[in-house]
Amino acid sequence: LLNTMAALDKIDDVIDKVAKPDDNKTEESKKDADGTMTPEYIIKYLVEKSKTNDKLIKVLGSPDKQEWKAKECGDGNINYIFIVEGCDGSVVVKQAPPFIRLVGPDWQLKQQRLNFEIEYTQTVLKYSTENAPQIYLVDN
Repeated sequence: LLNTMAALDKIDDVIDKVAKPDDNKTEESKKDADGTMTPEYIIKYLVEKSKTNDKLIKVLGSPDKQEWKAKECGDGNINYIFIVEGCDGSVVVKQAPPFIRLVGPDWQLKQQRLNFEIEYTQTVLKYSTENAPQIYLVDN
């Protein structure tokens, strides 16, 4: 992991749940059919969140100064992981869908698994800041 991390859970209240073909997607609805994020959506979402979360601007730099860029960086079995780069730094964005990524929505997982990971990371940070990523944003 990079030295920073933004943990994002589900974001269903921000965009439509109905999937559309890629050619017809608007900026607000760039998610895959199963509800997972795309790089375009992550940037738009983080720019919006940065209006009320100045930690993102402090780490990434202003998106007005240089456009943020996102790319998927893993082929995990469970989660979706992206790296977002700005002019001042980078963060890792993790989406924990309510299912096993490798199999799909038929194999459901409890969303609370991410909460356990967050609690563990925060506990490690209390004792050793060098051995865990900083968490800048959690969206349940």
